[in-house]
Amino acid sequence: MKHIISLFFLILLALFCFGQNLTLGKSQMSNKQPKVLIDSSSYDSWPVTESVYLSNNGKYISYFVGNESMGCHTLILQTNDAKWKKTFPGIENMIFAANDRSAILTAADRIYIVKLGLGITDTLFDIISYKLPKNGNKEWIAYRQGVKGGKLILRNLENSRSFVFLSVKNYYFTGNGLIIVRDEEADASKREHLDWVNITNGKCSNLWKGSGTRNVIFSTDGNKMAFIANTQNNLAGKDGIWYYEWGKEEAHCILPDLSAIKDSNLELNSLQYFSMDNSRIFITLKERAVLEESTNIDLSQPEVWSFNDKVLQSQQRKGGKEKSDRYRAIVNILDGNVLRIEGKDEFSPVSYRPPLTDSILVLHREINIGGAGETWNSACKTTSYLVSTKTGERTSLNSISDDFYPNISKYEKYFIYSDKENKNFFTYEIATGIIRNITKNINTSWERRFTSPIACWVDNDSAVIMYDRNDIWMVDPKGIFFPVNLTRGYGRRNNIQLFLIINSDDPVFFQKGEKVFLTAFNPETKENGFYSFTFGNAIDPTLLTMGSVLYDIPNSAATPDGVNFTPRKARNANSYIVRRMSATEYPNLFYTTNFKTFVPITDFHPQTKYNWYSTELHKWKSLDDTFLKGILYKPENFDSTRRYPVIFYYYESLSDGLNAFLLPKALNNGCVINIPYYVSNGYLVFCPDIEYTIGDPMQGTYNAVVSAAKHLMKLPFVDEKRMGIQGCSWGGIQTNYLVTKTDLFAAACSASGVGDWISGFNSLTGEGASLQEMFQIGQFRMGGTLWDSLHSYIKSSPVLHADKISTPILLMHTKDDTGCPLGNIIEFFTALRRLGKKSWMLLYEGNHAVYGKEGEDFSVRMAQFFDHYLKDKAAPFWMTKGVPARSKGIDAGLNLDYTIKTPTSYIINDTISNTVKNESQ
Repeated sequence: MKHIISLFFLILLALFCFGQNLTLGKSQMSNKQPKVLIDSSSYDSWPVTESVYLSNNGKYISYFVGNESMGCHTLILQTNDAKWKKTFPGIENMIFAANDRSAILTAADRIYIVKLGLGITDTLFDIISYKLPKNGNKEWIAYRQGVKGGKLILRNLENSRSFVFLSVKNYYFTGNGLIIVRDEEADASKREHLDWVNITNGKCSNLWKGSGTRNVIFSTDGNKMAFIANTQNNLAGKDGIWYYEWGKEEAHCILPDLSAIKDSNLELNSLQYFSMDNSRIFITLKERAVLEESTNIDLSQPEVWSFNDKVLQSQQRKGGKEKSDRYRAIVNILDGNVLRIEGKDEFSPVSYRPPLTDSILVLHREINIGGAGETWNSACKTTSYLVSTKTGERTSLNSISDDFYPNISKYEKYFIYSDKENKNFFTYEIATGIIRNITKNINTSWERRFTSPIACWVDNDSAVIMYDRNDIWMVDPKGIFFPVNLTRGYGRRNNIQLFLIINSDDPVFFQKGEKVFLTAFNPETKENGFYSFTFGNAIDPTLLTMGSVLYDIPNSAATPDGVNFTPRKARNANSYIVRRMSATEYPNLFYTTNFKTFVPITDFHPQTKYNWYSTELHKWKSLDDTFLKGILYKPENFDSTRRYPVIFYYYESLSDGLNAFLLPKALNNGCVINIPYYVSNGYLVFCPDIEYTIGDPMQGTYNAVVSAAKHLMKLPFVDEKRMGIQGCSWGGIQTNYLVTKTDLFAAACSASGVGDWISGFNSLTGEGASLQEMFQIGQFRMGGTLWDSLHSYIKSSPVLHADKISTPILLMHTKDDTGCPLGNIIEFFTALRRLGKKSWMLLYEGNHAVYGKEGEDFSVRMAQFFDHYLKDKAAPFWMTKGVPARSKGIDAGLNLDYTIKTPTSYIINDTISNTVKNESQ
């Protein structure tokens, strides 16, 4: 009986507990807050991390946190294990001192000195400027202070010992001390002193007295210095070049004037750098300003445009020049002789880094007109020379290749270049002039989208590291040793693209047994991660981590702006910062030493309060039987029993961004729909990849987008009658074309595009340059002139097929668009208006994109446009009644008009309509 009673009570207790749990569950369900829909109030609340740095020893990390509207002004300093962490609001800049024990923070006119691991130890006020040594003297800082900024303090960061100098105009750290330029206080002539400061005792040694000092440069070893100043004892004289070598008594003038080059119209412009052997100084010269000989200009005279003009008159007015007014030259320190590298009669862009050899590459072009006319204008043809920096002798390199544009090795022992098909690569040995085919023994493809085949040079130019489509090669520039596939074909076998993680500023060394880290990306699955291999070991790369996340896809233009993040490495330690994200994981920072374990540095997850999105990778067969990929964006509250409207957004190839985390904002790139906003508010968004054919690029657009639409129409949750398209720039151009070829879409929005390829081919950019090259060999991909491919230009021009359009279209353009002329899109709009097509054009100030209030306005109107045609919402007054010019700025017309169902044309009468119909038949 006892057992029965006990069992009875147990059952009652169980039922009571079950009831309580059920009640609690209902209570929790009822108290659970629904996810918020993204709107304009959400845009400013998203944290952004920027300016991420590691101290040299890798122990300390710094980064700024803010948001897109306010900028990043809150600094975080912490140890890599987060046991010490400090927040500093309002900071504008931060630098780790080279001693790894201090950090310098600046805000307005203040400097905060932070002892790492502790906090702020001192605050300095009234700061005009400050400098830290780049190498040597790591514990020092110099700063100018005071209202006039003439007071200089040299301070030891370790013990706060300071030296004060007055009347300082400028200052420079060198490897062996501090150089200061200051006014001579007691001298009525106000001459300047150039002094060397011994930082151990603060004593000054005078190196020079004069006036007009500027442009101080130092040799790489820090033991030589040059500067520009007035010639001695002639304060109103010409600029000369002064030179000082440590251990000498004083600086002396090595070039008092330019009489040696026999050109009275040239004057000294600037000093650039010392040669590697420190025997020469590279300088630039400039033309003297010449007053117009005649002020009686007859404005009635016409511009004379000639078919033999090397530069269009429009470019000449905008500042396009047939010649440069800056010329490179070299001064021999020993005798002061000046050697011209660039002639006055040529435009010669030279490699703008200090040459490490006795030769320099000169790319001679008679005129520089910004890439317009290169395919046909003989004056734009590039002629390449190797010029001796000792004698000026020129060796022509044009026998190498018509398209010779080389990669210069790090130590400038070689140029490397490819043939036109990118099938083979050649080195030109500068010292000997020997040319070698260094890839003839490699059977592979060097085509890797967005990435140059040249990765880096191994120290002292002993080898060049190259990327093929998937793997990494080490190639001997002399062609003696057989090329080595460092990744042993692993990338190709596993369809993974492998990249070195390197700091491009530092020399690259590979030692036997050294572990080398790699970034990896699978273009098929879009997985991203890291591998490693051991140099000199004949084994495959080792997988460290790989997954459906995005760390970094090097050089990828297919991912959204700001998504890629090259791992940051500490200079003197194997310590790294990476950023990881996915479509549902906020891009947080992590610390790692092995790319297998990651210590969180930030922990942001603002998306969790919103109806966020997820992504799916889709693959389907295009209309030309090739397979394409695309991303489908779905809302977090996705309901498979519903039918959703869908917007297609496209540019070229976007599927690599599958795992990118997109920030909500008014617009992407100033003219593109913001995907998180639309998906959060009940849309699907689909981004298809597009493959183009040279000569008929828009057919590729049609094949990709239409096949993508038909692919999605098969899905039960897609409303096939409520599909829209949107594109900006090249995407807008494609949108204008699509609406002339298909009626699949219920609405289209095109921003900053063109509508007439024929007039566009012969149009000018905002800088006055011709757009012909853009059509022929640029993004338009026509592969020929208007007369070579007339049929393709006609086929691609939406204005010529505007009568076929049935899709309502919203155009956006800016008044000062330099790449897609306003007049071109006005052609398209006036054609649409004449034909009675449902169309609107929003015209804003600016160039190609809209930001700020204009961007917010466009995003609102675009959303209203799509909501009307894809969600059956009421149209706003700007769509139904328009906004008269007199109401601009007074009545935006954004209120919804509930008096009509949808906008219709009421300015086209029956006679005109019938005429149009007859003319189109």
